[in-house]
Amino acid sequence: MNNKKLYKSVTDKKIAGVCGGIAEYFGIDSTWIRLAWALLILFAGTGVLAYIICAIVMPEPPAYVDTTYQQPPYQPGFDPNYQPPQQPPMDGQPPQQPQA
Repeated sequence: MNNKKLYKSVTDKKIAGVCGGIAEYFGIDSTWIRLAWALLILFAGTGVLAYIICAIVMPEPPAYVDTTYQQPPYQPGFDPNYQPPQQPPMDGQPPQQPQA
């Protein structure tokens, strides 16, 4: 069963996202839908009313929450307070503790 739903487009819209939403639903370029809609307005005269009805009736897409996002691992180079571990001196003596 196909569970595609018709929503207004939020990324491909000129006025209300109706033509972009229809194009996304059918998987075609929105330019063709806009051209057909313009022809419907010019020759049939019902395009403006149909667009207004669609703009009212068509729902906005639900807000998408990306649950797959993972915070990148800690990278010491980006921490301004990071101090690298002290390396033992080459003479074999234990490192001296900084005096406070």
